[in-house]
Amino acid sequence: MAIRCHACGSESELEIGFEKRRSSFRRRVEPLCPSCGQRRRQRELKGLLRFTAGSALVAAPLLFVAPELPVAWLALNLLLLDLLILLGWSALMAGGVLKAIHMTTAYRPTAFGLSPSDFLLIATVLLGISLTLAARTWVKINEPALLQRRRENAKARARIQVEEYELANGTVRPDEAEPI
Repeated sequence: MAIRCHACGSESELEIGFEKRRSSFRRRVEPLCPSCGQRRRQRELKGLLRFTAGSALVAAPLLFVAPELPVAWLALNLLLLDLLILLGWSALMAGGVLKAIHMTTAYRPTAFGLSPSDFLLIATVLLGISLTLAARTWVKINEPALLQRRRENAKARARIQVEEYELANGTVRPDEAEPI
């Protein structure tokens, strides 16, 4: 049975060369020939690079013009976070490739003088820093709401303590006293 590329319509008897891609949130899987799959990946990568470069171009001037705006800091934090995650996973992949070569051959490879365990350590540090930065960014975004909730809880506790004190001592506030 021949399989047909969804994008260009080319047909082939070899199903193994086609990649099955899902568009968006659809359930249907669409086969793509190798050349269409490559073009699609390039298009997705270009879109990601445009988004990253565009957000950097918007955030950097905002940071210098209005440093008090949290949007600029948030955008730069997210860019730094993406960069750290990319570098961490790249170091992990490089270490994995070196370790695979190390285990399958007698050759002991290094890249830039770093062994596979060095790359693992670098990846751990970079991914740990990115996790910390993500947590700090989340806390910074949610800090005003958390402080407001803390103030409301403190006022409610103080009100309850005053009412308990008045009940224990039998005192009545002037606004609650009965008119004469």
